[in-house]
Amino acid sequence: MKKCFELSRYPEVGGHQCRVLPFSKDFATRQNNNTGNLFVKHVQKDVTHSELYDAFKDFGEIRSAKISINEDYSSRGYGFVQFTTDEEADRAIASLDKKELRGSEIFVSKYLPKDQRNTAGIFNNLYVKDFPDDSWTDVELKALFSTYGEVSSCWVPLDEEAKPKGFGFVCFKDANSAKNAMELNGREENDKKLVVVQAMKKEVREKILKRRREQYKNSLLKFNLYVREFGMETTEEELKKWFEQFGEVRNVKIMTETDANG
Repeated sequence: MKKCFELSRYPEVGGHQCRVLPFSKDFATRQNNNTGNLFVKHVQKDVTHSELYDAFKDFGEIRSAKISINEDYSSRGYGFVQFTTDEEADRAIASLDKKELRGSEIFVSKYLPKDQRNTAGIFNNLYVKDFPDDSWTDVELKALFSTYGEVSSCWVPLDEEAKPKGFGFVCFKDANSAKNAMELNGREENDKKLVVVQAMKKEVREKILKRRREQYKNSLLKFNLYVREFGMETTEEELKKWFEQFGEVRNVKIMTETDANG
């Protein structure tokens, strides 16, 4: 059976490369076992499971090697390799981290579950807007940010008339350079304040904004007052005027019978 497994570890079924794993009753336990588990990123999109396995097999016994894929079977550009021991994994990191795989430099590190990661504040991609000059292209943008470290890429999108849109993205080689470059945020030049913030995917930005809106709404609840037993002829303006002696009043609403009955 072992020979059969080795020969058919990555069979092709229906035009897609599959993975064959030995059956084990303690499969669930193994799923949560991160011994010898590695995270491999910046992998070329056409690298397969078997190619990833071949790149790491000389460093020890591999339990599993896989490329993370989307629902349409396209690669996400990263993968995972799990050895039977941490020592084997360490050897692989020492030999393959920042080495080339199919012409692309890969990064190999110990895999950490989400609850153990400390990635807050770690980023290397910046979003920049409100340039000192509307004619700025990626040339000027890169020249400004290169003083903080090696810039991997720099892009200023153009409109239909091939004119700069007034914002861009700067990606540094390392996170420290990006963090130091953040000091440019708020820099004034030509009556403009440069805006430099962490670049985020749209869905991440929306999630953060939603959380902030909810936090703001919840904070307002702490300052709401319920008032009763005032005269029926009292108006919202009169209530507001009376309470303004204690501070700014954002809103006053007198409930009617219609409101109470929905």
